[in-house]
Amino acid sequence: MKTFLCIVARTASNRLPNKALLNIFNDINLLDLLILRLKTEFDSNQIILATTKLKEDETLEEIANIHKINFFRGGEKNVLDRLINSCMMFSNCENIVRITGDNPLTDPKVLKKMITDHEINNSDYTFTESIPIGTRAEVLSLNFLKYLSENIINKDNTEYLTYYFKKELGQINKKFNIDCKKIFSDDNLTVDTFEDLQYLKNVFKELEFKIYASLDEIITIINTKNLIKKKSPLSTKFIDLNDFNLKNIYHE
Repeated sequence: MKTFLCIVARTASNRLPNKALLNIFNDINLLDLLILRLKTEFDSNQIILATTKLKEDETLEEIANIHKINFFRGGEKNVLDRLINSCMMFSNCENIVRITGDNPLTDPKVLKKMITDHEINNSDYTFTESIPIGTRAEVLSLNFLKYLSENIINKDNTEYLTYYFKKELGQINKKFNIDCKKIFSDDNLTVDTFEDLQYLKNVFKELEFKIYASLDEIITIINTKNLIKKKSPLSTKFIDLNDFNLKNIYHE
């Protein structure tokens, strides 16, 4: 059973434009950081960068080439089919890991354990809530993703795929649990706003710019240095759960 890692990223962002290309320190941008950390546990040929066909995303393809990972370019809004098609070029693909570009601290060690658990249990969807938001990824069977692609009514609404994954559709879900320290402030590690970016820069400054710092080291430095994220003036985007409808609500 073969599992591929798919990084979903693009440069367009209303809240933080070009965030994937923003430097976290020196000449290391957020996307570089994510790829470098993933490559500590996974082969380059197992990692795919899935971006859009828009001209402004040509830079992301260049980054994929620099890091010698695979890339795929598809539609801008239909994230689900971009995810599926990025892995369809591999005949042995059975599972896909969904990693978003705004989570540069996605933890590769926990992810590797999740993949093993997913494959052993032949699950459709494996997720975790044991580690901080911004360090998590999701493992999905290609079969389940294809079912969603065939049945989601509005596929331009698939940027927020987790809302579909968590529905009771007859799929085999597995919540992966692991012991992990907690961030005392309960701040997340996702980069979605300028304040998120500055927070992450402060974290790495305290880590003395250690790219490959473990999740334990990252959480420890946040807690011991009492690092607190500034609140963003941007409002949280409203999500209407009625928008996430399917034609057939049972996956066989």
